[in-house]
Amino acid sequence: MSKNGENGYSPPENRVVLNVGGIKFETYRTTLTAFPETFLGTMFAPRNEALLRNTNDNEYFFDRNPRAFYYIMEYYRTGKVYWGDYGLNGPKISRKQLEAEYDYFQIHPENHILAPTRGDEHDAATRLDEFVNMLASVLEELRANFRTRAKITFPALDSRKLCVRPDLKILCDLVQPFSLVGYHFLRLFGDEIGKHLETKISTLECRCVLKEGSGTDDEDAACTIIFTMTHKLDVELIKNLSVIANTNINELTDMGVNSGRTTKSSTTMKTRSSNRRNG
Repeated sequence: MSKNGENGYSPPENRVVLNVGGIKFETYRTTLTAFPETFLGTMFAPRNEALLRNTNDNEYFFDRNPRAFYYIMEYYRTGKVYWGDYGLNGPKISRKQLEAEYDYFQIHPENHILAPTRGDEHDAATRLDEFVNMLASVLEELRANFRTRAKITFPALDSRKLCVRPDLKILCDLVQPFSLVGYHFLRLFGDEIGKHLETKISTLECRCVLKEGSGTDDEDAACTIIFTMTHKLDVELIKNLSVIANTNINELTDMGVNSGRTTKSSTTMKTRSSNRRNG
């Protein structure tokens, strides 16, 4: 039988509960000891069994960040290093927080490469398409609001630093869902995204600007995409279209549209006409 519980079986002594900051994670000793160079792999090694002090039911408490520990367990289960804002649908935390936990549990990310599965690649491609479609919608809203320039800054870590200019609510609502991934997409595919959007709008100029973090700290890193549309509005055409539209509305009103009710302006016009005849 499998040690790791295939076919629904696992020896009771092989199961352990890791209580991390009040959140419990259940796994197998063999899952942890498969990585003997790490903290938990060493802790649960057979040679150290006499040193273990559990609380109850094979439970061990760690006063650490439970949100970050989600990714620690993913490492033990998959052998892959994931970061909180890319690759998984787990809790979102900063890279600094994850680095602190990887260091505590003696996992060295620099020795591992994130090798996405086919499913990961499919999800990333779908999300990238959604991101590009969002930017196209931003451009449509800019044109509808007679704006010719926009600037969107996506931070590497802190989504609260997301900046959208002009500060229109409809633009912020479109961009906000991508606050955690926009930086990565623009850093990796910014030029391709810009060229794609420029083929959709001939008067559009698109530019991406990457701001590197200070030293090894990515806290200040950000990517900014800048849109500039050079077309000028045909004011006379707009005025003519507006006159035509108003004329059509007046004609409908005079024909008794609006559920047979006479509008106030129509009543006023008829009263003035009657007064002129009586005068």
